[in-house]
Amino acid sequence: MNGLRIFGSSLRSRESLLPILLLVGGLYWTGQAFALGIWNGPQPGSGFMPLIYGGLLCLFSAATLLFSGSDEPQKEQGGVPKPLLLLAMLILTVAGFNLIGGVASLFLMMSIMFIAVERLPPIRSLIVAAVVSSIFAIVFDHWLSVSLPHGPWGF
Repeated sequence: MNGLRIFGSSLRSRESLLPILLLVGGLYWTGQAFALGIWNGPQPGSGFMPLIYGGLLCLFSAATLLFSGSDEPQKEQGGVPKPLLLLAMLILTVAGFNLIGGVASLFLMMSIMFIAVERLPPIRSLIVAAVVSSIFAIVFDHWLSVSLPHGPWGF
């Protein structure tokens, strides 16, 4: 019952606007995944990954709406709500894919998010960002042979 009170107070605040927009986007994405086809014979179809991502977006947005009970949105030092900072970082990361390359863009995003937004120790943050970026490159570039955008440094 406490979850419903939290949900009601969350819907009254402006904090719920972003999760609602993401929930609607996830539902649209999931619908488009079914239109593309989830399965194609013995292998996943082109709608399989959009279904996974759309479903996760719906799940996490709904969980945010249900369990965010604070009356005040979390603010960073500049007064910007944390979800908007994360959304801006994601947009800059996608834009950076063609400018500095996929792996470098992912490394930069994670480093900034860990150090500046989450305020984690810098050395540990850089190590984790490097390891995750390396795994990303190995999985997509080498194992799956997906051509990632390369930046001026070749990665």
